[in-house]
Amino acid sequence: MGDKLTTHAQSSGSAWPLVTMPFFDIHGDDTRVIAHVTYFSVCPIVMEPEKSAWEEYALNNQWWLVGNQTHAHTEQEMQNLSAAVAAENSIPEYIYRVEDRKPTATNVGPGPYTPRWQMSPTPNDPVPVNFDVVSSKGSMEFFEFMIANEKPVLSGVITEDFTNTAMLHREADIIDMAPKSFMFYPIFESFGQDAAVVGMFEIYLDWQLFLADLLPEGDTGLFYVLNCSCSGMFTYELNGGKVHYVGKGNLHDIFYTHLGQEVQRNEGVVQLQHARSLTVIIAVVFFVMAFVFFSYDKYVQKRQEKVFRQAVKTNRIVSSFFPRSIRERLFNQDGGEGDENSSRRRRSSTWAGSLRLKSYLNDGDDGTSVAAEDDKPIADLFPNCTVLFADIVGFTAWSSMREPTQVLLLLETIYRAFDEIAKRRKVFKVETIGDCYVAVTGLPEPHKLHALVMAKFAREIMYKLHEVTRSLEVSLGPDTGDLSMRVGLHSGPVTAGVLRADRLRFQLFASSIGDSGENFAEESGQGLSYYDIPRNQKESDLPRKTRRLVEWNVDILHRVLRQIAATRKVKDRQVKRTKTLDKNATEKAKPTMVLEELSEVIQLPRFSSKVAQVVANAEEEPVPPVVVNQLHNFVAELAAMYHDNPFHNFEHASHVTMSVVKLLSRIVAPTDLDVVDDENVNEKAFMKSVASKLHDNTYGITSDPLTQFAVVLSALIHDVDHLGVPNTQLVTEETATAIRYKGKSVAEQNSVDESWNLLMMPDYSELRKAIAATQTDWERFRQLVVNSVLATDIADKEQKQFRNARWDKAFKDDFREQQQRSALHLGAYCRVDACPREHSRQRTDVLKLLVSSMDR
Repeated sequence: MGDKLTTHAQSSGSAWPLVTMPFFDIHGDDTRVIAHVTYFSVCPIVMEPEKSAWEEYALNNQWWLVGNQTHAHTEQEMQNLSAAVAAENSIPEYIYRVEDRKPTATNVGPGPYTPRWQMSPTPNDPVPVNFDVVSSKGSMEFFEFMIANEKPVLSGVITEDFTNTAMLHREADIIDMAPKSFMFYPIFESFGQDAAVVGMFEIYLDWQLFLADLLPEGDTGLFYVLNCSCSGMFTYELNGGKVHYVGKGNLHDIFYTHLGQEVQRNEGVVQLQHARSLTVIIAVVFFVMAFVFFSYDKYVQKRQEKVFRQAVKTNRIVSSFFPRSIRERLFNQDGGEGDENSSRRRRSSTWAGSLRLKSYLNDGDDGTSVAAEDDKPIADLFPNCTVLFADIVGFTAWSSMREPTQVLLLLETIYRAFDEIAKRRKVFKVETIGDCYVAVTGLPEPHKLHALVMAKFAREIMYKLHEVTRSLEVSLGPDTGDLSMRVGLHSGPVTAGVLRADRLRFQLFASSIGDSGENFAEESGQGLSYYDIPRNQKESDLPRKTRRLVEWNVDILHRVLRQIAATRKVKDRQVKRTKTLDKNATEKAKPTMVLEELSEVIQLPRFSSKVAQVVANAEEEPVPPVVVNQLHNFVAELAAMYHDNPFHNFEHASHVTMSVVKLLSRIVAPTDLDVVDDENVNEKAFMKSVASKLHDNTYGITSDPLTQFAVVLSALIHDVDHLGVPNTQLVTEETATAIRYKGKSVAEQNSVDESWNLLMMPDYSELRKAIAATQTDWERFRQLVVNSVLATDIADKEQKQFRNARWDKAFKDDFREQQQRSALHLGAYCRVDACPREHSRQRTDVLKLLVSSMDR
């Protein structure tokens, strides 16, 4: 223990006697158990010139009296704890001695004084602190011997009413005549041979502790006589593990004295028989104790390092979440007088703040709220601020064609560059929401030129975005460089504060935020353009998010329409244009229920190598503006037909569409048609064979633009007019829709009918012609839409069994072998893989799976 004190003083740079050791209560408890002592304390040696400084230091460092230290205290924490102890029950203000059981000031003189300081166990009453230990009777002689020889000194047996001990404990049962001893153990300034003694341990020994558990349980009536060469004999009675002090002298029962046998100890024989054993035992005990102390030191050191790392991590994370003023108020927040549990929890405001942050970072719950009910909200009004919303133009369409890791790489690189600029220009970053970057100036420190600073920041991040995207074109694709940024700014008063719930969050609240940034950047801004609008401009009536989703869906469908338009130019046969696609004629042609149109097999179009080549290079194919305009209006009408419910809404449908587009882009398409390995083989025939084989292996999905358009459109319309409740609820309530569709796939059939009726309106006649050029194509398009949308009804058990049976029929080997045998019996042998009908059956089931698997 002395080595730990010396180590702490040297490592902390503390000068004796002004030394206080952290975690003393933990180290002291372990030391008392190992050494079998009742009590010990640290007594630094104080000379007369140091007396005033010591008394002031002791009053300002009473924090160790709190006990139960769990972490390394900061300077502020120690000051707060010392103030709390002083307010409740302070230690004596000066070094004192006891005369006639009354404390009195020490005599003025050169010293030395040995004021009692840190104690184990920690006293409930701080009165014993600052007691001059060597002022008690007989102590000075032992102290001088210890100083002269630099060795521990053990007193004789003390049986009188020891004033110092009585005063220390203030318990009646401790003031007895049982024999006790005290020991002075020196503390050195360093580990050198000539190190000076700068303090001592005051140790009290109760000899009963050495006799406890000497007898096993059940053995009673043993008298133990302790013979002290200085103070005589003392008798104890041992009953199992309990020890009772009988009195001074040899007080055992003399009736049995004549039966005693005196055994003469032959030291030579004992030494001869047990020297080796004792040596081994002592060596083992020494190494075990050394290992225990070493392990304990390492454990304590690791625990302290862990606490320190956690504190650094907490401070770093909180610094990135909150401004400095908010952060300090969050840590130092401490409510008024509360109940006993509340006051105990808030003994140190900084410590309480650290616990709240630890719970926040570890996503834990210690059973208490992050913010106490009586804590005041942390919020301030900043009258002059400028808020910025920055949005990446084209990010949604770009990210839909990228892997998640590529999307995160782009955002991390951009936001890291923005953060460096914000730090340099003293702009506070509030948060990032997807591809939107939110920042503010004018808080936490007011700034007169807040608008100018934010404008310069906005201009710089726009240039930085183009620099970053151009540098990432090689790894993320050439269209990465086409991304640009829209920025919205607004100046005005802002309320900033911390929302305290399960997660602490710094937020801005002001009407100016909605007026400016996000809506303006998304709705009015364009890349590399600048706008200046008055404060009274009204927001657009159309929701910003809905318009973004409409634009994205139109872009996806427009791409597929280009492929459809390109394929028509290479048709080598005359086609009959669709003439009767008006709504009334179509309604008469199709059955009353969509479910009746469900097809087991949708005929696969014949493969054309010319079509395959054109589909792979249809990016520049023009689509008439009137078609694009009708497509945009059609998608906008679809968005308006969606209800605002939690799941089956237009945003969900757009996500399903995005997933289907990604999945289609990962299907291998027959695009590599210009490679010939053998010069003897006709190149044209070889190209056609390879492309045809790839067409069959991918079920013709990627080489048929009409199929792709139908699947994408099905994903977009699969929840049109959905009420947000399952079909079973509609059937239970016997709604008009459930009755119309006889309780089967109610929502799905209704979505097909509502969307199809919209498409068949006269306003979209040119769009219909752009989709299908012939009546055959139009009917196949209708079948694809019906099958794909109805496949999203995964709750209907009958439909599920029907789909599973069709899948087994298309792909399981036993069904295919049975079909093979049937073909042989009829004398019309063909490979099942090459049979167009079976290939179309497989393609039909795969297409159904595309939309249904994404709608989860």
